[in-house]
Amino acid sequence: MRYAVHPFNKAAISPLIYEAEFGKRIDENGNKRKRVDALCPACDKGLHLVGDLDPKVDTIFSHYPSSGFCPIKESGKHKYRILPEADADPDRARQLKKAFFDNWRFHWNRFRQYVGHADIEDFIALIEYADKRNVWHYRHLEEHEVIIVFLVIKDFKPVLTHEGKVLRKHWVRFWFDSAVRSLDDFWHLTEANKVMLKASYKVPEGEKLSPDYLTNFQVVEVDLTYLSDPDEGGGTVPNYIELKMKKTVKKHMKKMQLSA
Repeated sequence: MRYAVHPFNKAAISPLIYEAEFGKRIDENGNKRKRVDALCPACDKGLHLVGDLDPKVDTIFSHYPSSGFCPIKESGKHKYRILPEADADPDRARQLKKAFFDNWRFHWNRFRQYVGHADIEDFIALIEYADKRNVWHYRHLEEHEVIIVFLVIKDFKPVLTHEGKVLRKHWVRFWFDSAVRSLDDFWHLTEANKVMLKASYKVPEGEKLSPDYLTNFQVVEVDLTYLSDPDEGGGTVPNYIELKMKKTVKKHMKKMQLSA
């Protein structure tokens, strides 16, 4: 990891800043210096520097081998899965789905703000995936949390325009706190603890997602009010977005009528 959490003020800290504040691993007398650990933004456990004694490699933060589960440490291995809801309420599921499509413009704008330069095709694909997996049937799922499910079940790769202009240069992934191992765990958190970690990775072409490439992180509080107290223009979308979504909305509204 190229950034960690400062052990005292909770700000993001790089290996260079960490060494400037807490000293090199070896002091001026050649003795190993005792340094306080930096912290992982996802699991809050201690991180140590790796590569700081070898000028040929980049210095990064790393978890200790026995630190236990952390979504960042697991990187590409851990994915939040949508599991079948054993105690589903079909009527409530239809109401939730209808409300989502009635308010899809607000949801799209909130989704785009979370991700940054999102593609409407990604949004549509996630709607279709969620529909196939019956995400609407989660009994405790609130409308504003549908977007949260969308964020944690997909990675968002760098975005380029057709002309090659970079809109977002980093690979983005969203995680919950390390206490959340599945989507079911999320519903049991208190509202105050429903936060996400937005992690940005600088992944070289052809490489796989790895904590070594983590370049930045941001704690994202789940917005509870974007529907009840929307931002100005929160329900407005460009014409091309409207046209792209029109077919999707019509299809799902028809499907709901047939299943009612």
